[in-house]
Amino acid sequence: MTTFQRVPSAKGGVNANWAWSVALADFDLDGGLEEFCANGIITGETPADT
Repeated sequence: MTTFQRVPSAKGGVNANWAWSVALADFDLDGGLEEFCANGIITGETPADT
């Protein structure tokens, strides 16, 4: 069973309000699932949105 945990934004995750799709797969072939999420609407109005 695969479980996911929240990681700090310093690890590369950011809040994205415009998520269009998600794919769960073993992208690096290590036996665990990774998450890929496509999103958009970059406005550059805030430091987190650049």
